[in-house]
Amino acid sequence: MASATENSSDVPKDSDEPKPNSPERAGSPIATEKVSFDDRGDLTLRIGSLEDGSADVFDFVVCSRALARASPVFRAMLFGGFSESKPEGETWIVKLPEDRPAPFFILLNIIHSCFSAVPQKLELDELYQLLVVTNKYDMLSVIFQWAPIWFEPHKDLDEISEGNERLLWIAWELGEERTFGLKCKDFVLRSKVNTEGQIVDKIGVPLNTYDCYEANGIIDDITKARQDILDELSSHFHAAIREGLEGRGCKKERPQEQPESHYDGYHGYRHPPPKIPALSATDWKAIKDRCNDTALVEVMKAVERLGLGKFGVPQETRTRFLGNVNAIWYLTSSLRSKSQAVHKRCSPLNQIMDRFEGSRRDFKLPISDNNLKYMRNQAKKTAIGGDRSEETGEPQKKRPRF
Repeated sequence: MASATENSSDVPKDSDEPKPNSPERAGSPIATEKVSFDDRGDLTLRIGSLEDGSADVFDFVVCSRALARASPVFRAMLFGGFSESKPEGETWIVKLPEDRPAPFFILLNIIHSCFSAVPQKLELDELYQLLVVTNKYDMLSVIFQWAPIWFEPHKDLDEISEGNERLLWIAWELGEERTFGLKCKDFVLRSKVNTEGQIVDKIGVPLNTYDCYEANGIIDDITKARQDILDELSSHFHAAIREGLEGRGCKKERPQEQPESHYDGYHGYRHPPPKIPALSATDWKAIKDRCNDTALVEVMKAVERLGLGKFGVPQETRTRFLGNVNAIWYLTSSLRSKSQAVHKRCSPLNQIMDRFEGSRRDFKLPISDNNLKYMRNQAKKTAIGGDRSEETGEPQKKRPRF
């Protein structure tokens, strides 16, 4: 990759814009070499490390004051008396071995006004890696005008797929409330857990071990919302089993003797319909017992069919279901359509699924007040946020006239 001076032919001659560092895609430097973002740069950022098996270690020559203006973290590092401050009589080099060169390459082009080298499209992982850096160094406002463009192709991903767990964090970091809410709902209803009750990604890695989720509590909130839905479903199963075991599963009242008809004629004949004698207490008890037992067996079979283990046993206090919530809905819906209960309205599956559907549809999104406040503050740093003055009650800022 060439320096700015070597790429001068790629910038219009009459442009006052500083020369970009590469006419190619800015997101993927591929060689270990020095890249100059400022001909008068006084600071070298040495980014990357050979120790982790990566061959990409870059020396980025930058203007220290431009970097300090873009990031309060770098301002403190470079001019706050820390070890990264400028040494006397030596070349000023700051080593950042834990960071990746590619996202820094994009950010430094923006900071040094080399806009033609900034890509118009980023893959989901590229955007994620970029935001990891802006989060670490508090420089989200640097990508103010690019954030909506980069985020647009990814915001409506509809499935829990590999990489989508990063989209959840990206939406949180950019302050995109709509997408964050949709992804939270997706993860509550469509994610799986391991035997420890931790939500996992496609390859079984717990999401709460991701660096980006360690401090904000997002995954813990989603896990609790999922567990709350299953616990409520569990309580309905427990109640149905308990009623069945106690012989209270049949809800139908004993029918009384049908009264004589008072209209003239019955099926074209001029005599009243025949009376239907009331069932004897013994016969009615036999019917109720059969209805009760049939309903109880259906519930127990449903628990087994759903793979819930001891989930339906009354003394079990916590649900240990590893699959996703939606899977329970689809499977139980097929089971209740085949109900063999003597009285259809006595089938507990119908009642349980009606309540479960309400829980599945109307649960409160697991967005804490702290995370909501954080997102709204982040949205103000990018064009994604727009003008929120009416919603927040803050006076609208006047733009300067030039």
